[in-house]
Amino acid sequence: MPSAVTSPATNTTSHGFPYFQYVSLLGILTVLLGFSGIYLPKSTTYFTTLPPPQSSLDKPQYPLLVPITASPVLTLSWLCLGVATCQAWFGGWVLLTASMNTIAGSLLIHALAIGLGAPIFSITTPLERSIVYPCYFVFAGSWLGTVPIALDWDRPWQVWPLTPAYGALIGYIVGLWIVLGVNIFLRLAEEGVRHKKVRKDK
Repeated sequence: MPSAVTSPATNTTSHGFPYFQYVSLLGILTVLLGFSGIYLPKSTTYFTTLPPPQSSLDKPQYPLLVPITASPVLTLSWLCLGVATCQAWFGGWVLLTASMNTIAGSLLIHALAIGLGAPIFSITTPLERSIVYPCYFVFAGSWLGTVPIALDWDRPWQVWPLTPAYGALIGYIVGLWIVLGVNIFLRLAEEGVRHKKVRKDK
């Protein structure tokens, strides 16, 4: 297992994990989760009255704990809401970091592969055409679908997401049919060339 080499400038390992940024975000996440567990249940009093205590009536508790223990279901609801919000924020940071590392690695490997002679872009097989052509037509259909939005017809179907979405759908369908036509045409052309070659060899 390779050992991680620490860079003094950024204090990250050779694996690219940003420890300082992670620690600072972890501190913020801890504070926010603590807030979710302690103060969000207390906000129940802004919306409704708390139910009276059901148990341990002879032992008074600290006033901060009353909203937490008064209704466990509400407390659990506030916890779920707070944790979901905090984790969405923290997960976004993790996703961004992972994406940036993946993009950097992909660019490096792509540059190396191109430098060693890998083909940059060639659509040669029917499967490649069936993937690439519909993508082209989806983009073209979506762009063409935005044209009716700018026209001043005041029709109900001229709202933003409808025309680009249907343009993309129509572009995808057209792209699929063009793939079929191109694949059949190229297959027939290959058969014709092969047939001529066989006749010439006889």
